[in-house]
Amino acid sequence: MNSDSEGEFEWFGPEDLVPIAAGDFPTFNQHQFDRDHEFQRDVALNWSCEIAEPLVCPFTGNVGLNIDIDRDAPPEDYLSIFLKDDEYDNIALESNRYFEQVRASKPQKPFARMNSWYPAVGGEIRQMLGMTILMGGWWINHCLVHW
Repeated sequence: MNSDSEGEFEWFGPEDLVPIAAGDFPTFNQHQFDRDHEFQRDVALNWSCEIAEPLVCPFTGNVGLNIDIDRDAPPEDYLSIFLKDDEYDNIALESNRYFEQVRASKPQKPFARMNSWYPAVGGEIRQMLGMTILMGGWWINHCLVHW
C-alpha cells in the first residue's frame, strides 16, 4: 500500500455533490413518535423530523486492489498482505502471556486442559488462522466433518 495515499486526496467541493430526491426517503408523521421517550429531549435540542435531501459525493478513486499481486496467487499470498510473519510471532507471544496470566490467577486442577498447554509459536498461529478461515468458508454441521 502506498503510504502517501492520504496526501493524494484532493477533497471535494459543493459542485461534486449529487442531490437525491426527497421522494427516495420514507416520511414520518408526528403520531409515529408518540411513544418515543426521547422526543421531548430531541425537541429541546432543536432536532427536527424534517427530511432534508442528503448530499452524496461521487466516488472518484481508483477501483480494485492498490497493490502488486498476481490474480492467480495462492490465498496465503493475499493473507500476507494483511499479516506479516513477525505479526504471527507477536500474536503467539501475547497468547502465551495471556495464558500465563490466567494460569497464575486460577488454581489448577490435576486433569485440567491448562496442564497440557505448551507455548505457541508463530507458525502454529498462522496454521490455526488459515484453518479457521478455510473452515469458515463452507457451512458444515459438525467440526469433525472438515477432517
